[in-house]
Amino acid sequence: MVESPYHHEFNKDKHGVTACVRENGYNADDFEQFTFFIDHQYKYSLYLDGLPSATILRATEGSTVFDYFTGIQVGQKHGDKYLLYNHLELTVETHTTLDGHERIVAFDVEPFSIAEDEDRFNFSKKFTAAPYTLEQDKKVTFTWSITTKKKRQVDMAVENGSLQEDWQ
Repeated sequence: MVESPYHHEFNKDKHGVTACVRENGYNADDFEQFTFFIDHQYKYSLYLDGLPSATILRATEGSTVFDYFTGIQVGQKHGDKYLLYNHLELTVETHTTLDGHERIVAFDVEPFSIAEDEDRFNFSKKFTAAPYTLEQDKKVTFTWSITTKKKRQVDMAVENGSLQEDWQ
């Protein structure tokens, strides 16, 4: 494991933080590696306080999550073009225990591919933004946003001798 540029602070949301910028993009060797990673569906994982992230997939903005995955894909192939995921939306769900401590109970990541254009930092358009197409020597900016949501209540019951949790 390595430390990442993504930092979480309890109850502090951050939007559009730049993780890094490659002004001159990727050379031929790097480009070949990225296309290999995308072709072979390479994934990486993020961990927060030892909890692995779940990657979510939605059809459109505001729609319910219809699938969860382990690992975050580097990008995807669309026709003959390679789309690189260069923005991550991180959502951390917390719960306050009876003794007042904050606990992380869920950690989701939603990856996006956003083109380097005039709307690059307009994250309200992330679902409709033109995607970033991976090309040699083309500038790429990696960004992230993090939102914290509080779970109001955790109901627990013992059923057949085992602990069952019901999140609300």
